[in-house]
Amino acid sequence: MNTIHIRDQAKRMHAAKCFASRSLHALLHAPIFIYPARKEPLTADEQAWFKANLGGGEGNQVPVHLPYPEFILSLPDDDQTLFVFGGKHEVNSSLGTRTALLTIFCCFQNDGHECWMQTSYTGSIKNGVIVLLWRDGKSFPPPADKALLADSINLPRGHVNQFAFDVMSHFSTVVQVAPPAAPGKSVEWRLARTHYCILARKQAVACRDTQRGPSQAEIVRSAGWRRSHFRILSSPKFIHKQGQRVPVKQAWVGPKEWLGLDGKIYKVMLP
Repeated sequence: MNTIHIRDQAKRMHAAKCFASRSLHALLHAPIFIYPARKEPLTADEQAWFKANLGGGEGNQVPVHLPYPEFILSLPDDDQTLFVFGGKHEVNSSLGTRTALLTIFCCFQNDGHECWMQTSYTGSIKNGVIVLLWRDGKSFPPPADKALLADSINLPRGHVNQFAFDVMSHFSTVVQVAPPAAPGKSVEWRLARTHYCILARKQAVACRDTQRGPSQAEIVRSAGWRRSHFRILSSPKFIHKQGQRVPVKQAWVGPKEWLGLDGKIYKVMLP
């Protein structure tokens, strides 16, 4: 995975007028996560916690409370990249200018063509998603198959829902992977080569103790990890939170930063 190439995609999209210069600037400074998506959906408890704490719009289905205003998800299993923009913003559509709660640009290859799909979620159940498509830098109409289109526009939001849960429930560990400071190299050079991984705590500890980075197998396993557990606050001492479902997380113990045998610096950002 080359983070430089990922950000080059954003530059090509800006050149094709998919988004404004300020959005490109945000993406060039946004964190990149290597994120093999979970194969199964959120459990009932996880979904309930997500809706109560992270979701917005009708049915609280759209993630409106995100760990970063903009971020990038690299999905190695699907060979896709998601550029994610949170916060309310105006989007032009066939129904006029509408307020979106979340916009995702999905980048992928199709029959040798470079394709981009913009999905902007307004939070409404009816006509709640604005879809724009590009192929080789030129816009083209969405497919006529409504079922295929529905699956395509729901998948990116599902990936972001799971990512938001993994990071903000603190059931997982976020590890920063960065090159060491080098003479003559700028802060921007280091930032462009920095990315993040989400690991189960046990796997993050193993990487720290053996002074290495996570293997692809460990990253994939963590994406399917059954996170700690939830409990209901039933004691009368929880005056304002009695009856709420809360995630029970594990505490991180020991050093949070190490120099890997590959020369890269690994740092625990969220335990």
